[in-house]
Amino acid sequence: MSRAFPNGAPSSEGGVPHTLSPSIQEWLTPTLPEEDLQLPHPTLGAQADPRPFLESHRDSVVIALDWPVILEAAELTRLGRYRDLIELDQNYPARRAGQWTEASFRVGRRQLSRLKACRDLRLVQRYLSAVENGQAHAWNPIVFGVALAAFNLPYRSGLLHYASTLLRGFAERCRPQNVPIDDWTVWMNSLEAPLPEAVQRLLPSAFTALESPSRAGRS
Repeated sequence: MSRAFPNGAPSSEGGVPHTLSPSIQEWLTPTLPEEDLQLPHPTLGAQADPRPFLESHRDSVVIALDWPVILEAAELTRLGRYRDLIELDQNYPARRAGQWTEASFRVGRRQLSRLKACRDLRLVQRYLSAVENGQAHAWNPIVFGVALAAFNLPYRSGLLHYASTLLRGFAERCRPQNVPIDDWTVWMNSLEAPLPEAVQRLLPSAFTALESPSRAGRS
């Protein structure tokens, strides 16, 4: 089955583009409380320089875990596959293996209220009801994916915005005192540099997995 990417195929341009309108960017940007942005995290230990940790978090959590879940939630929403969406929500903590799970839950619940504007969409209504009834949790990547589909937003720009917002939220709060601001800004840009290419690699493979016979046709 051929795949039509929302708002066009992913482009090959460099950098992290801002193709989403400012109002949409603001809507998609979660309010991250200080307790969810504090470093060091237990996995960071006593390490003074947070850069290796943040680079690892980008690769092993944001790109490897969150992005595929966002895409899956978006496509399941677009295709009206409610049961699969609930199953994805219920299985999400196992994918995360406890890492940042509570923060994801808190942020997702805050973002969930913004979906109430889409209650006229049947699947969104059913998902909101499932959360209210305790059948689903509203993890942040899943809520983000549902929002991308509900508002017909481009996946590539949405994924890049998600990663950039999250990584900069951490990085801006943990600059070592011995690193000048200008040097830290250059490093933050380098932290985001691999993201466009990572999106290019992810999109086709993610859709291939979603179209497997075992996942098709459930609603």
